Amino acid sequence: MAASTGILLTAGAVVAGNEWLHGQADAAVKSGVATLGAAILFAGIEHIPGGEPFAVGIALIALVTVLFGSVTPGVPSPTGQILQYMGYGK
Repeated sequence: MAASTGILLTAGAVVAGNEWLHGQADAAVKSGVATLGAAILFAGIEHIPGGEPFAVGIALIALVTVLFGSVTPGVPSPTGQILQYMGYGK
């Protein structure tokens, strides 16, 4: 398995789970398919000489973005939801 595959699949699982919890099952399926496509693309990029650090770096940026940013309008970020549940949010 390529080095970026696990990171991308984690990001996709977070997005799909968050969408599914908010009742948007169609968006969850679409994000899952897009994640698989991105993982395959990034695995190919890693085979280019010097491409592995690039692919892993972009995958980490995607994971951080998914955790702290809202992907779909109207659906809060997972980190924001956790902080709000703990009483630290607005």
